[in-house]
Amino acid sequence: MKTAWLFPGQGAQFVGMGRELLLVSPAARHVFERASHALGDSMSRLVLEGPETELTLTANAQPAIVTTSIAILEAIRERHPDLPCPAFAAGHSLGEYSALVAADAGSRRSASKRRRARSSAPRTSTPRARSSSPVMRRPSPARASFAHGKKGRPSPSR
Repeated sequence: MKTAWLFPGQGAQFVGMGRELLLVSPAARHVFERASHALGDSMSRLVLEGPETELTLTANAQPAIVTTSIAILEAIRERHPDLPCPAFAAGHSLGEYSALVAADAGSRRSASKRRRARSSAPRTSTPRARSSSPVMRRPSPARASFAHGKKGRPSPSR
């Protein structure tokens, strides 16, 4: 049986998301600490305390959702260390970044930074612009080794 993981897009955010997880999972707390360091803001304060008007700003909502998604993923991996990577990972719009991390195709730190940069950029598209939700298949170890110079794992700089 193959496993697929699906990650949420913008609009899934709410003040307090991940609160229970942060209380019980050192791995989840570490994800939030790294995201806060990478972004220069307290991601846990924003996610846990809001205010909602600040959290729902695109420049904040997107890295908050990616960080929370990755924190959930790391908490699952912490509890189930032998859990293999999914055969497929997908995300709705911004969820594609979490899917890339879940499929070991992108680093956790750079996913939050890319989301902040992209969400802060001025929008030049029309209101009728289309979006996509790609599905990523985990690369074979040989392909990953070729692409990243390591045996099946991306380099930390990616």
